[in-house]
Amino acid sequence: MLRQHNLVGGGAQTNANGLSFERDHDLKTALINVGYKVDDSGNVFNLTESKIAIARLAPKYAFYHYLKENKIDWSTITSKLYLPDEALFNFTNKTLYIIEKKYQGGAGSVDEKLQTFPFKKERYEDLVSSLDFKVKFYFQGSTYFQAHYAKYLDVWKYYKRNDIQKYIAQNIPLKDFEL
Repeated sequence: MLRQHNLVGGGAQTNANGLSFERDHDLKTALINVGYKVDDSGNVFNLTESKIAIARLAPKYAFYHYLKENKIDWSTITSKLYLPDEALFNFTNKTLYIIEKKYQGGAGSVDEKLQTFPFKKERYEDLVSSLDFKVKFYFQGSTYFQAHYAKYLDVWKYYKRNDIQKYIAQNIPLKDFEL
């Protein structure tokens, strides 16, 4: 039997599909496109007040760099690194916005990952508690989740109970970040 090419993700295609989905839904680009300035450190500036940062983008390891700048040793709070796909520290409303992006093209391992988000939200709350930031957590999913919405009803209910916002097959409106 001939080997079928992987068109939906998983295995060797996981990074290719997931990374392109993350790149296509990049928060930094979205902010720049509507007129914010973002410097090399991820500081976000409103063009009318370009001297004072109103927010800080801190995806992946940049999240931990920001904690270190604020003298927070993550290893005393949690046992492992949780690398957010996107993180935005909003300084004006003292809110950390975490966005987890998941690409799914067919049945696979992402199904199990979806249920970990309330746990991760708690870890982020613990990590930024000394900064007095509250945490808002977002799930951004590919069109697969729209086409198979009913399959995930238990997960969507779980998100609602745990105050996790979901955006499926669309970008998160920038107004949600209250900049």
